[in-house]
Amino acid sequence: MIAAAVASRDPVPLFGAVPLLLAPMAALLAAPSSSGPARVAWRESGNAGTVAIEGTIVVPPEIDARDLEISLPCPPELRERAALHAALQSDRVGFRAEWEAHSPALLRVDLPAVEWCDALGLAVRSLDVEGPPLTIERYPPEVGRLGGIRLQRTIPMPGESRSTTMGDAGEFHGVRPAQAQDPWRRTNWRAWARTGTRYVNEFSLERTGDVLLYLDARPTSLGREIDREIFGISRATAIGIANAFLREKVRVGLAIFGEFVETVPLGSGRSHRLRLREALLAAHISTSAAPAERGAIGLRRDITPGTTTILLSPLADESSSLLIVHLRRRGYPTIVLSPSPISAQLALAPPVPEDRQIVARVARLYRRQQVARAWREAPVVDWSEYWSLAGFAAFLQHGMYARRHT
Repeated sequence: MIAAAVASRDPVPLFGAVPLLLAPMAALLAAPSSSGPARVAWRESGNAGTVAIEGTIVVPPEIDARDLEISLPCPPELRERAALHAALQSDRVGFRAEWEAHSPALLRVDLPAVEWCDALGLAVRSLDVEGPPLTIERYPPEVGRLGGIRLQRTIPMPGESRSTTMGDAGEFHGVRPAQAQDPWRRTNWRAWARTGTRYVNEFSLERTGDVLLYLDARPTSLGREIDREIFGISRATAIGIANAFLREKVRVGLAIFGEFVETVPLGSGRSHRLRLREALLAAHISTSAAPAERGAIGLRRDITPGTTTILLSPLADESSSLLIVHLRRRGYPTIVLSPSPISAQLALAPPVPEDRQIVARVARLYRRQQVARAWREAPVVDWSEYWSLAGFAAFLQHGMYARRHT
């Protein structure tokens, strides 16, 4: 407009630019004033590798929801199957997203991003969004069978162990002085009347042993990207195994070995499951590799020796085999569930078919050597099909039972 006015020596074209100059200011004035946050209620559904996210976003009364734009980025661990669909109404927005998990995953989804935009697209304002966190858990369905498998008892000597349940489950064992956390329904009223001191009943129950889930979070020679992918599979599998055993009142502990050992002591119940999940969500691959001996020494502070230990490790380096040695030396019977990194390595292989075949053959030979080296110290389940844990379940049910009685 300025160039046209100068060239024609006429100021009239300058008046045509006035609406264009005032349009952004008008858009800002039309933007809603400061208001309360938008509230989201959402849930996830699906099974195996399918993930469906459905939810509703309720906006403040002074904002028209039809002027909003919703975005929900797909997490890097998943793949998008269908674009985000949003149904706009005057006071709320309904949305649905469909994702796909190519391997077991445990992750937390960020809240959707909500932006107000004017009709011309000149002014944009982000709205605060509040709502509960959404956690996605995907693990193999065979995990559900693990809870009924009786593990080796943590107590080395035969005998009774106290029940973890409250009430009259199991046989009567005796009475003892009451503590602050003991429920009143276990009070032995006759003993209280005779002695003047409150006593509670104890019950005994023959139960399975404890289990420790041990994740090796040290960097390996596979590379940062493959390490992150394999560790994500291990995290998802760990929460699935923990859920299966916790449903059967088995005490479950967790250890994550990066630069140091971070442990969640043995426990059971709903609150303990939440503690395990939060610890696994916060876990990540360490930036430096610690010596394998440190991973066994740090356990004795919180975990009783003799606890059945399930080690989740890719067995990519010699240090992984040394970790098994130190665990067994300090009294932790170890079973190795090793996610195979071959599929991740083939994804980075050259596109030429002949070269891919050579890479696959070398990777399988090296993998076989690593598994054979670890087998000298502890039984190893080579896990290549990520959506199936049938081999691991069969080993726990038959292999461990054979070792106890031979």
